[in-house]
Amino acid sequence: MFSEIKLFGPQIHKALEKLIKLSETLKEHSSLKSKVYSHGKAIMGDIDFAFEWITKPTIDDLMELVTLIDHAFEGLLTRYSITTKNKKIVNLEEVIESTPNIAYSFLKFYGPSISEAIQAMTRLVDQTPLLKEGNIDNKPLTLIGDYDFALKWSRYPETDDIVSFLKKIDKILASSGVWYTITTKGHLVVKEDDSQALKHIRQVKEEAEGEARKVTRFA
Repeated sequence: MFSEIKLFGPQIHKALEKLIKLSETLKEHSSLKSKVYSHGKAIMGDIDFAFEWITKPTIDDLMELVTLIDHAFEGLLTRYSITTKNKKIVNLEEVIESTPNIAYSFLKFYGPSISEAIQAMTRLVDQTPLLKEGNIDNKPLTLIGDYDFALKWSRYPETDDIVSFLKKIDKILASSGVWYTITTKGHLVVKEDDSQALKHIRQVKEEAEGEARKVTRFA
C-alpha cells in the first residue's frame, strides 16, 4: 500500500525537502519504531511523494503519519493532500445503492493540519444525532480511499440540513487551517404515493407548456 502525497505551492521544493527528511527518520520515531516502512520517495507524475507501507497500516498508523507531516510543514505556505488506497477497492456507488433513503458525505482535506481536522470532525459527528462516522462492513473509511473522512446521515438530508452542517464544519475546522471539499451522495427511494403525485405534476406541467406553445404559435 502507498500513501500518496500531492503538494500545492508555493514552496513545494521546501515541502519535498521536509518529506525526504521525515522519511529518513521515520523508522526512528518512537511510536512507529515497530512499524515497517520503506523510505518515502519523490515521484515524477501526478503524485509528488509517496510512502510505501510494507505492512497494512491501521487508522492509528495513518493518523500518526499525517500528524508527523503536519508538524513537518509548520511555517510553510505549502498545502498537501494524502491518499491511501487498499488493494481491495470499495465501490462507494454500490454501497450507496444498497442503503436507500440515507446519504453519505465525504470530505477531502488539504492540510496542514489534516490530523486536527479529522479529530475535530470526529467530535462534531459525535455531537450530531443525525450523523455517525461512515464505514463499510464496520470498517472505518477515515484516511482510506479517495476521501479523508466519511459520515453517514441517518436519513436522506434536506438542503437545509446540509447547509446547516456546513456552517458547523466551517466553525469547527477554523483552528485547524485546512481547506476542504465535501461530496454528499445518497439514494432516495420514492414512495408509490409520491411517484403518482410527481407523475401528475409532470402531466399538468406538460399540458400547460403545450397550451403556451399554442398561444405563442398563433399570437
